[in-house]
Amino acid sequence: MKLGSQLYLLAFVVVLYSFCASLANNITSMKSYLDDQLASHAQDAANNLGLAITPYLDEPGLVVAQTMSNAVFDSGYYYSLELVRSDGEVLLKNSNPFELEGVPFWFLHVIKLSPPIMQSEVNSGWLPFGVLNIQSHPGKAYRALWQHFKQSLWASALQFVFVLVVSFLFIRAITSTLRSIETQANRISKKQFVLNEVKPYSRDLAAVVHAINFMANNIRRSFSEHTASNESLIREAYIDNLTGLPNRRSASQHFTNQQALREQHDSRFLLFLITLPSLKEVNETEGYGGGDEYVKQAIRHVQSAMKNILEVVVFRLSGSELCVSVLDPICQPINIQKQLLEHFNVEQSSRYPNGFAHFVYVDVKRGEVFSTVLSHLDNGLTQKLFIPTDPAKIHQQMVSSSRSRLQWQKLLHQYIQKDEVLGLNNKDDGFSHIDARMFVQYTLKLKALLKISTQPIFDREQKTLYEETFVRFIDGAEQVPVHEVFAAAERLGLANALERTVVTFIISQLLLNPNKMVRYGINISNFVLQDLQFIDWLIELLSHFKDELPLLVFEINESAVLASTEHAKILISELKRLNFSVVIERFGSSFVSFKYIKNLNIDYVKLDGAFIDDIAQSDTQFYIQSTTDICHGIGIKVIASHIESKESQQLCRGFNLDGFQGFALQGLSQFK
Repeated sequence: MKLGSQLYLLAFVVVLYSFCASLANNITSMKSYLDDQLASHAQDAANNLGLAITPYLDEPGLVVAQTMSNAVFDSGYYYSLELVRSDGEVLLKNSNPFELEGVPFWFLHVIKLSPPIMQSEVNSGWLPFGVLNIQSHPGKAYRALWQHFKQSLWASALQFVFVLVVSFLFIRAITSTLRSIETQANRISKKQFVLNEVKPYSRDLAAVVHAINFMANNIRRSFSEHTASNESLIREAYIDNLTGLPNRRSASQHFTNQQALREQHDSRFLLFLITLPSLKEVNETEGYGGGDEYVKQAIRHVQSAMKNILEVVVFRLSGSELCVSVLDPICQPINIQKQLLEHFNVEQSSRYPNGFAHFVYVDVKRGEVFSTVLSHLDNGLTQKLFIPTDPAKIHQQMVSSSRSRLQWQKLLHQYIQKDEVLGLNNKDDGFSHIDARMFVQYTLKLKALLKISTQPIFDREQKTLYEETFVRFIDGAEQVPVHEVFAAAERLGLANALERTVVTFIISQLLLNPNKMVRYGINISNFVLQDLQFIDWLIELLSHFKDELPLLVFEINESAVLASTEHAKILISELKRLNFSVVIERFGSSFVSFKYIKNLNIDYVKLDGAFIDDIAQSDTQFYIQSTTDICHGIGIKVIASHIESKESQQLCRGFNLDGFQGFALQGLSQFK
């Protein structure tokens, strides 16, 4: 029961008790007063009547005494009258019936008046004659007591209502302050460091509000200061000042990280090198301002030429050199090349005596290092500048074979299994008509097409935090790179359906092999985060099987969160409602301020592997440590990923990180 409800109940009980006690005390006092009045009234009547009839006691038949007693008794104020002689003989006896009008029957039984029988000795001369007994009639007293009861009841009821209303308002003022404090505490626990604007009248509550506001303000200021420091470090170490693009060092880290990801996803990786051969001449003729505009114009052309490619990152290696990383299995390199040539040819003029821009690309092979690939690109660029070649044939031999659009469509429809997987929740009652056994049966055909691998994330005590799941796509005897499958699905408009298939398959395998002692991580693809229908579908699915599933951890890419922040908030809020954990993966890869996490109720951030690859550098170590301190300050744990060597593992151990993942600790294993 809430504190407010307890206070309201307490106030009601206390006021009700006071009301009942006051009413009972009032009626009891009135009853005692009336009993005393009835006794006094009867005693006075006995004394006066006894004296009045004394002279006539010797008369035969006591006619005068009878007449006098009748005159007194007929007034109706007395219930009984008896004259008893000394020998016990009753000489006179009168009584009135016990009839009352205007007084409820229940009132007579609940509150009983007991008028006593009062006595007065009667003498005949100097000798005792007998005793005169008179008892007052309680009728008028009952009527008076009933009227008094009604007046007291109304007065006490008004007092009860007044005190209750005042108590309610007072308690509401207190509880509203407590509710605002509770709301503030809950928002702080969700990384929302808001201040409480309520100003309570109570000094104690005001002190509590002030203390929490002071704490929230300090955390917010500390978070902002550390974030600003980290942003400054990122800009200095990884960002080109002129263009705002990632620099050469960032390109090297990105390259190393992409090569590491290929160990898991086997994705294709293209690298373009673009040079601006006329930059020196433009600087000499137009000044550095003209040269800067030349560089920015070239970047705009590159970004425009590659706007339809799924994953493109543009780097500025030096003053006149740009590097472009491309991950897109469907788009042919020759098409990218044609787009670049079309954009660059638009700018050809006398302003650029050596041409606007030249470029080459390479299909990066596994195991190659950044410096070697750049050397190959430099050599290719030199050949391109001095050997006239048909653009449609430049480095055509470097283009690897890939599936056609029709082949991708056929393969994807094989994975998606529309009739059986996507039809699970087409009914009006959602998933309510499907139990775990039926759900697993629906996905049996997928077992020949999809395989699940897991890789553990360890804490500092070498215990498993959770097992991250990875899906492998199978086409006959061939394993299809995961990245290529999802990229193809995005291009063909099947990304949502493919993601549902993957999530459905993982959930079915967890239902088939329940182990609630282990937590499992599920990755949410970037593109589906923009689809509210997918979010609704996912939450409905998880809600239906929540009691049968182990605790889950959902990993969301930082770039997806930045692209769809509001949708990410909705998804994270719903996942937390179901008691699942949330991780922002590839944290820091976007080189943007991570103030955005302040308003996300997440549990972990997983550092981008590029920082772990570069962990030997002192500024990277400072960045990792400061990021860890900031996240710990707002209750978020930090995981180091892509730990590929013992040296990186040892360096990571030196920081106050909460989780560790990588092939140096443990590789992928088949889900059982």
